[in-house]
Amino acid sequence: MSVDLLAWRDSLINLLDKNNVTASVYDISSGLARRVKYIRGGLPDYGIVNTQLPCIWVRVGEYAEERNTIGESAHRDVNITFEIFPATQYGAGHVSGGNIIADDEAVRLAQNIQDLFRAKNDLSITGMVVNGVDTSFNEEIQESTYVKATKINVDCFKLVS
Repeated sequence: MSVDLLAWRDSLINLLDKNNVTASVYDISSGLARRVKYIRGGLPDYGIVNTQLPCIWVRVGEYAEERNTIGESAHRDVNITFEIFPATQYGAGHVSGGNIIADDEAVRLAQNIQDLFRAKNDLSITGMVVNGVDTSFNEEIQESTYVKATKINVDCFKLVS
């Protein structure tokens, strides 16, 4: 049976969405000037409209599968890397300090997401476990001085029969 990568991606989106509320201990919008407005799969083809920021895009990055036949039952070790792109924006035009504030907002949002995945490393009913999280800053998903993005790689693991 094949692995439903989109269902697993949607599980990550659901986790992010459920923790985008002030009542959550791991509120991903905590400390931001504005709350995260959109959490979607894939990446935008058309650019990001300012009214959509801050936002988060989630896509499947890499997939690897290894078959194990040790013992009586055979299973597959499935490793998936999901790429999460949180994007922030501060001000329009030439707001004094807007570029620096947008950078700070991007770092803060990335840290909030990292904290969430460290705390909730078992992803719901999927049986998938987060192995690790790493982040690169200064990702470009749109040409704009005031749109700042990071890329968070979330490595997940699951045993499949």
